[in-house]
Amino acid sequence: MGRSGALYGGVVDAAGYFENMRFASELTPRLQLDALEPVDLDAVFAIDSDPRTWTHLPRARIVDRRLTEEMLSMVDRSWSEHGLGSWIVRLRHDMALPGLEPEIIPGLEPGMMVGSGGVNLFPAGKHGAFWNLGYRLHPDCWGYGLATELSIYAIRCAQTVRPEAPVIARVLSTNPASVAVAQKAGLRVMWEGEPAEATCKVLDGVQANRIILADRRPSAKVLDWLVSLG
Repeated sequence: MGRSGALYGGVVDAAGYFENMRFASELTPRLQLDALEPVDLDAVFAIDSDPRTWTHLPRARIVDRRLTEEMLSMVDRSWSEHGLGSWIVRLRHDMALPGLEPEIIPGLEPGMMVGSGGVNLFPAGKHGAFWNLGYRLHPDCWGYGLATELSIYAIRCAQTVRPEAPVIARVLSTNPASVAVAQKAGLRVMWEGEPAEATCKVLDGVQANRIILADRRPSAKVLDWLVSLG
């Protein structure tokens, strides 16, 4: 179900809905960010299933559209219940894009969709909640600082909406670019160690550590819970 209104006791509270969605359409210096919706399924799945976006964990590549549908449902809940979730990410229409020249990257044009990402609120078992930072951008846009620009803005929004909830990024050491982005966005390494058995199976013999980064030190119980996820 799309976000056509916020239901409270069977009636639509329009004022509460629009207040809750105040970050649903945002601009950064180079990006247009709009709340992810079910209509974005095809565009998001195209990038989710691109093997180039899974070189750090090839066996986990998304090949079933239902997994992307489930992700969109989760994002919809984060927006509806908490006022913030992941965005569809496009290049801005209305300005020159420094460092992004079409002649260098064929087909790159203002207004084009380049991926999805942001933060979504998750429960940490029975120990509170945390914002999970994540994104997946088209490989043609890598190396231009867009992931960092997106991450910095998402973290600021999270700290505004629910400042008591830490912002977390869980990354594998096989993805050093994502570790670097998280650190540039202000997150710090809180834990590094062997991933859980299920993750090790997906790694298929590749040696890697799980790295947990955050904007502050989570409580011991939240950190232990995050470590248990692998």
